[in-house]
Amino acid sequence: MKRIMKHEIIRDKLPEYIKATKKEKGIILSNVMAITKMPSKSLIRAFNREQKRSHLRSPPHLGRPKLFTTETEAALAFIWEQFHSLSK
Repeated sequence: MKRIMKHEIIRDKLPEYIKATKKEKGIILSNVMAITKMPSKSLIRAFNREQKRSHLRSPPHLGRPKLFTTETEAALAFIWEQFHSLSK
């Protein structure tokens, strides 16, 4: 079985796996293990990895938070330009 097919199976079972209890997750893992011939630890890692990159989870806010408003940025830019012209 190719890796792409394994990823598709994991993506198909992911919504069930996320909502399942611990006992149900064991059943899902054993079913997917029989289909993909992957060890259970690898499947658990694959499910967790897919859950992190999945659209089912809200995307994290990337980057630094904005510290200044647009008015403050405009004022800082003006001051920067004034001091830059003085140093020439």
